[in-house]
Amino acid sequence: MSQIADEIFKKIEMKFENRLKSVENEVLTLKQELKKVKSENTQLKMAVDNSEQFSRNQNIRIFGLEVSENENLKEKVCTLFKSKLKLSTFSDKDIKNSFRVAAKNPTNDKPPAVLVQLVDVNKHSEILKCRKLLKHTNIVIKEDLTKYRVQLLNSAVQKFSSKSAFCLNGNIYVKSGGSIIRVQNEKDILDIPVDASLIAIAITASCKMYIRPFLNTNNYFQLDECRHPLLEHMLDQFQPNDFYSGANNSHIKIITGPNGSGKSVYLKQICLVVYLAHVGSYVPCSRADINLLDTIHSRVLAMESAVVRLSSFMIDVTQMNNTLTDPAASSLVLIDEFGKGTSETEGICLLQGALEHFLDRGDACPHVLVSTHFQQIHKRLPDSPLVQYQKMEHTKESGVLYFLYKISEGISNSYAFDVAEEIGIDKKTIDRAKEIFDCLSNSKPLAPLPQLLARNKFDMTTLQILDIPEPDEGSEITNINLHELLR
Repeated sequence: MSQIADEIFKKIEMKFENRLKSVENEVLTLKQELKKVKSENTQLKMAVDNSEQFSRNQNIRIFGLEVSENENLKEKVCTLFKSKLKLSTFSDKDIKNSFRVAAKNPTNDKPPAVLVQLVDVNKHSEILKCRKLLKHTNIVIKEDLTKYRVQLLNSAVQKFSSKSAFCLNGNIYVKSGGSIIRVQNEKDILDIPVDASLIAIAITASCKMYIRPFLNTNNYFQLDECRHPLLEHMLDQFQPNDFYSGANNSHIKIITGPNGSGKSVYLKQICLVVYLAHVGSYVPCSRADINLLDTIHSRVLAMESAVVRLSSFMIDVTQMNNTLTDPAASSLVLIDEFGKGTSETEGICLLQGALEHFLDRGDACPHVLVSTHFQQIHKRLPDSPLVQYQKMEHTKESGVLYFLYKISEGISNSYAFDVAEEIGIDKKTIDRAKEIFDCLSNSKPLAPLPQLLARNKFDMTTLQILDIPEPDEGSEITNINLHELLR
């Protein structure tokens, strides 16, 4: 009985295995057919989408165009293109049709978009090229994309940012790794690797407790406990500083302090934090409200080169000339020790002239950060709420100068003698320099060094060695005190 049961069980098991293999083959066949159907369906959808997009290639959408009573949209659009986009040859004959598109959210205060159907595709290209002229207005011109391509563009923007993902002639593109890749479906977006620099920014922001900045268009900055994004990696402790500009604060900050006290670092850290915010990064602050800048100008570093054939001062002046070329009110200007490559009088006059150039602009004055050793600049500039004098804090203990790297109100000396002594300059040299400085500051005669007098001691023996005849007895030269002459 046991043998018969085993044979029956084996036959049932064999039939079950055969049936299972048959089912698996059927499932595999169905999966292949389903994959083929999906592929055909995708191709069909793409063909339909391409056809629909082709029909829209001569259309544009205008957002932010205010609604007026009994408006003539053709005339309104023509006026916009002529006045704002400088398309003087554009006329209503170039418009096939124009109408407002019903808003998706009726409660929104924004005016409904305007769909413009153009007669000529060349006019479509001209309008898209000139739409940057609308940058500082509330009006935006976009291509008329299909629903699918709008979703695709939004997905690309979400992954790569609005600067890396864009559309052109109805196609979606992504900038990645120095190349431009066309995106046709969601899989294409997933296959494109995220730029390594974005990953590095994200990791750094997480490890160093960066915060998400607020961006404003009200022309003011508020940076609380701002840190230098590079130096804080290299130092065990970094002293954060605040920066406020615009609104109820001054626009021009003039910073003084000893060499090595942190003036240049402060200028650079403000610029780096603002730049990071503009490229979409979190920033090293406890709070950051940053104005959207028009440009960043800097007169910070002068690199001399025999090829350029310009001295360091000439490079300084060239950089300053570029800085003074009408930066917008929403620009950031950095000026680090301008004028030090020439005489003190000429240098401070050049700096004064540059700062007065900004002051003359009044409310249109850009945000300016200046570091300088010309402490007397405050006596030359007019009193203005636009100007604020700041210094890098320091302290002296037992005759030693210590830097605190903290910015505060006021004007500081340069402490050049203390810095020179700290570096290791000979004490006799520094003492003599202090004597000379005291004489120049108080208009006192400068006494020669005793060793200089001894070295220049002359007598009649010296004259004989030099083969100079002795003066006649009783002549005036015998009564001259050579030591007095040397004084």
